[in-house]
Amino acid sequence: MNEVLRLARPDILALETYVTGRDDADVAGVSVYLDANESPYPPFAHGGESGDDGPWPSNRYPEPQPAWLLERFASHYETSPARLLVSRGAEEAISLLVRAFCEARVDHVVVNPPTFGMYEVAARIHGAGVRAVPLLTGDGFRLDVDGILDAASSGVKLVFVCTPNNPTGTPVPGEDVMRLAEALRGKALVVADETYLEFHGAASLGGLVGRRPNLVVLRTLSKAYGLAGERCGVTIAHPQVIAVLRKVLAPYPLTQSSLRVLSRALSPEGITHAHENILRVRAERTRMEAALARTPAVLRVHPSVTNFVLFETRDPTLLVKHLHAAGVKVRDRSDQPGLDRCVRVTIGTPAENNAMLAAVHRFSPTGEHISSAARPEPAAGAISVRDPH
Repeated sequence: MNEVLRLARPDILALETYVTGRDDADVAGVSVYLDANESPYPPFAHGGESGDDGPWPSNRYPEPQPAWLLERFASHYETSPARLLVSRGAEEAISLLVRAFCEARVDHVVVNPPTFGMYEVAARIHGAGVRAVPLLTGDGFRLDVDGILDAASSGVKLVFVCTPNNPTGTPVPGEDVMRLAEALRGKALVVADETYLEFHGAASLGGLVGRRPNLVVLRTLSKAYGLAGERCGVTIAHPQVIAVLRKVLAPYPLTQSSLRVLSRALSPEGITHAHENILRVRAERTRMEAALARTPAVLRVHPSVTNFVLFETRDPTLLVKHLHAAGVKVRDRSDQPGLDRCVRVTIGTPAENNAMLAAVHRFSPTGEHISSAARPEPAAGAISVRDPH
């Protein structure tokens, strides 16, 4: 049996993959669909009674994994359609991996706190154990590769690595991930979550899946492509891993409306639009890092390659409440290991960033006046936000 299939749960391997009413690709010439108990009438929002809503009518079930969409993602991510699975965001892919490969109360996953919390949540929901190997916080949040290998010596099926990492904003060297994949080949899957990769600009590990069958790469359109509301994640993995995940995937993970949006987003114009926005975010990130570093309430700004910045302050909880009162919502990350004084702020538009910076500038837990000399300069062409009295 293949080394990848040996990692999957035996009961999942024994399952027959559910066949939906739209799995059959041989529909050429079909114009009357009476096979899936659908309504023949379109919903009110579409108007009319013809049922003609282009290639994605809402009264019809969508294709579970449309061939045209897999082809576009294959071109976009420079891989093969056979190595792709489209899901409702990367979060669903995380859950599918745990569900398919971890037997409850037997198998474990490895996480590297501080990191994205859904890895542990998914494991707990499905009854898998969690082994935490903290990042080396005194060394720029570096991955503890040796510690992970020790923790994964037995009983581990999945190792999650977020790169760039959320919430620290730091990348993980590709050689570290590949070292894990090589050492754990035949023992565990190494899952590289590249949700924020576009903001870094580094090469994806997706192209290396063919060399390491136990390497899984997660991508998403939620961040760089501005499609968080459409829930679209992409798993890049060995075809046999994809086949196993298909066994536990919901019958219709994509909606007809999301397919319309994805078609536009993955067009040449859509990709150009996303790249332009990525450049805007990177420029604002540089400005935000510099401005925060000049703000008296900020003790330290951690370098970031993502669309957010992590910084330290004396009283993060109080600062977050102050910002909320000013109409600005950020995340208090001080409850995570190694981040006891940290706040995470997403990079917004220049106007939104100015509002946040102005509110931070006004913050003083001691009530002392902060001189205007430390006030950050707005971006060129940005809308200035006046301080309310």
